Amino acid sequence: MVEVDEHDGCTLPRPLGVGDNSNQHLPKAATIGQTGQVVVKRLVPELRLIGAAVAAASGLEPEADPWQPERAVWPLLEIVDESLPEPWLATLEAHLDGGAEPDATRRARRFSSVRHLADLFDRYALHRPAMVRAWTSGHDADEAGHDLPRETAWQAELWRRLRARIPHADPAERLDAACARLREEPWLVELPQRLSLFGLTRLPAGHVEVLQALAAERDVHLFLLHPSPVLWERVAQATEDRPCIIRRTDDITALLPANRLLASWGHDSRELRLAGCFSP
Repeated sequence: MVEVDEHDGCTLPRPLGVGDNSNQHLPKAATIGQTGQVVVKRLVPELRLIGAAVAAASGLEPEADPWQPERAVWPLLEIVDESLPEPWLATLEAHLDGGAEPDATRRARRFSSVRHLADLFDRYALHRPAMVRAWTSGHDADEAGHDLPRETAWQAELWRRLRARIPHADPAERLDAACARLREEPWLVELPQRLSLFGLTRLPAGHVEVLQALAAERDVHLFLLHPSPVLWERVAQATEDRPCIIRRTDDITALLPANRLLASWGHDSRELRLAGCFSP
């Protein structure tokens, strides 16, 4: 069960779990409470916890992951070089065409552009895993199932060619399998029965999936930072009995905050409430 608690500060300690006899592995300034939880006096990014859970369930450490952008860029460069004359990649070809620029300048721009694409694919898999899964299955669609605009559809084909080139499950596939295993084998990660994450302002969709998997056999509490309890309640009321809002063009809550400062400060927490689809 994932529960969301309102919180207006980020100074509370974060509980993390270890085995009963693992005192020698505790970080500095950590103590074991009466419930067996470990209370760490400093904040630890949720990325570390989630990354460790996915690595334990998938058996692949980040240091060996061929889909890390700094490694995926090299097969992606090969694919771009091979495919650049093809019509489907005309948009990228036009971007890389330096006209009368020196070869060294064109090569540098080519690498930086492809590296940017590798970073984009990595973020897509984390923030929009449903979209990446659709691409892998042959559908040029976004995470809501809508067709991609013609000018961006080439990214889906480029992703599929990269997926065929790298002989390992891509991050979105690995996330799916890891979450299924975390639900079936919760003992894979040493965490307490009650897990609390504090000071959150946003969570990628991939992190939400992992936390929901961990919550299958644990109480997972998210303490979210937001500037206005009233805005939080209004968003909850406006979206009651509605499916998760994925596209910003479908966001019916964007105009709820009348104050511009509140609209800016509350942007992240409002979108987190929309996209998270967890119980308020």
